[in-house]
Amino acid sequence: DVYKRQDIVIPKNCSLTIEKGTTLRFARNTVLYTESALFVDGTKEKPVVFTSEDTSWGGVLVTDSDARSKVEFLICTNANGIGPIIQEKGLDRNGWMLTGAVTFHRSNVDIFYSNFQNIKSEDALNIVSSDFTISGCSFSQLSSDAFDGDFVNGKIENCFFSDISGVGVDLSGSNAKVTSSKFFKIADKAISVGEGSHVEVSNCKVENVSFGVVSKDMSTTEVFNTEIVNANNAAFAAFQKKSSFGPASINTVSY
Repeated sequence: DVYKRQDIVIPKNCSLTIEKGTTLRFARNTVLYTESALFVDGTKEKPVVFTSEDTSWGGVLVTDSDARSKVEFLICTNANGIGPIIQEKGLDRNGWMLTGAVTFHRSNVDIFYSNFQNIKSEDALNIVSSDFTISGCSFSQLSSDAFDGDFVNGKIENCFFSDISGVGVDLSGSNAKVTSSKFFKIADKAISVGEGSHVEVSNCKVENVSFGVVSKDMSTTEVFNTEIVNANNAAFAAFQKKSSFGPASINTVSY
């Protein structure tokens, strides 16, 4: 029953598969929590939808999964995350903090052709200590950051970021590639690289942002064939923000 007013909880070693055309409408104070792999089998014609029964819901957490998750053609909307200290409208769960509308924690994942929109959590998608692929996805109408990757390895390709009140892509302690993606109307940084990360940005288009590509705190960022237009503060920036780290570098090449 997708209308139950309680969490959906999947234990270890019991994967969850959601078939094409399925819509899950979550009550205001509920989340989807799984310690096993999540498989979303949507199609272009029949996507899977995660949304709220009313105006909002908590979000999705996949944690400590041994198997790799796969998400295709998911539409995720109206999630607020958990923890009102971090996000004003986040669920109050006795000190539990979950900043992502969708979070993968120590759980490898591939996400294809999915949309994250109208989300008020700190991060629309947060991946932590995992390997990942994000391809053909769209992030729009977000109250804060679109994607936050912490201690991850992976790639973002052919994605679209627009109307975002925070950062487009935020990577910390990570190794990643961002390729053939577009960033429009980003209130903060289109791509932020920090805390000893190594990130390669190539063939991207960035327009109407505060900062284009930022490299911080001992990070190395390489930018190839990327167009940045109307960056209000700077197209490129490299600096030390945290005292426990050192300076960063950014190298740009245009063919």
